[in-house]
Amino acid sequence: MGMPQKKIMEEGKAMNKKFLWLFTLLFFVAGTFAEAQQPKKVLRIGYLTANTSSAELPRLDAFR
Repeated sequence: MGMPQKKIMEEGKAMNKKFLWLFTLLFFVAGTFAEAQQPKKVLRIGYLTANTSSAELPRLDAFR
């Protein structure tokens, strides 16, 4: 390798280190602004029946 190529490679390595530090810094800064989403309301389905709960058990298992 000639002298100019060696200098270019050293500058490339220095630039890679700068980009790595910049990326790391941005990663941690973005993490401080991230917030968890609030849980949404869970909808429930129900039905009325005149039968006893033991008679409705096979149909009730389908909802579990």
